[in-house]
Amino acid sequence: MTNKLPTDMSGQDMVKFLIDKLGYIFVKKSKKNHIKLTKMIDGKKKIAIIPDHKILKPGMLRVILNQVGLDKEEFIDLLK
Repeated sequence: MTNKLPTDMSGQDMVKFLIDKLGYIFVKKSKKNHIKLTKMIDGKKKIAIIPDHKILKPGMLRVILNQVGLDKEEFIDLLK
């Protein structure tokens, strides 16, 4: 049985997930409704840009997961 990405996750939900579960830090919200988060990993700054949409489509979720270095299964496990 394969787990699917959530279909009801908003940009704000993803920001909360990244801050609470992965330790990202809020940097700023742009005028065009994107939220910038950052985290230091092995001495390198990792940046995640999250669109502040009501619903993030699965393709956008995959882009964000790629930015933060998570695969789909790890993400789904952390959501539980």
